[in-house]
Amino acid sequence: LPTLADSRLLRLIYFYLFYGAQGVSIGFFTFAIPAWLAANGASVAQVGAVVGAAMFPWGIKFLNGFFVDRFTWLPMGRRRAWILGAQLAMLAGFGVLALVDPGLQDLALISALAFGINLVVNFQDVSVDGLAADIVPAAERGRTAGVMFGGQAIGIAVTSTVTGWLLNDYGMRVAALVCTVYVVGVLAVAAVCRERPGERLMPWTRGEASPQAKAVHVGAWRPLF
Repeated sequence: LPTLADSRLLRLIYFYLFYGAQGVSIGFFTFAIPAWLAANGASVAQVGAVVGAAMFPWGIKFLNGFFVDRFTWLPMGRRRAWILGAQLAMLAGFGVLALVDPGLQDLALISALAFGINLVVNFQDVSVDGLAADIVPAAERGRTAGVMFGGQAIGIAVTSTVTGWLLNDYGMRVAALVCTVYVVGVLAVAAVCRERPGERLMPWTRGEASPQAKAVHVGAWRPLF
């Protein structure tokens, strides 16, 4: 496969899919689940608690950026280890949601999972944004940003519609499993796409850090601040 640095088409598909994955989390926890709770008699305060837990990580994601910039493993690319790790954690979160299958009486658990999943989604978000800043040429950034936010909006709309219906007719487990399917697909894309030529596809494969990644990596807190 071509690398993200080499292929404009691959970059557009990649960023669209990853922002779509963010839309899955947003659509599920801030639209579908609140509507399901309200339709089944939850109070405004209970619905608000779930939405607040889901949205709180989005208010502090600027802090995540410091960690993503400071800690990385350059042989796999400047952002790729974070992206893979966040996508795996997102998969685990939705897997737990499907396994436990919380009901209307489990608002604390639903809120905790809403917070945890959106927290790792925010690490994915800042990692993908950082990757875009690293490898997208200046002339393409406007179009790329449009594709990214279009992917998120479509992800929110589709997820809200589909999971809202599934929650109502089939319950939490089926709705969470459908979200998991998309997350797995995006994880597979992350697993096969290198940032730049010569980098490792996986930790156990051959490759080395690219000169471009080494040149811009900041490995200490003071220069980052």
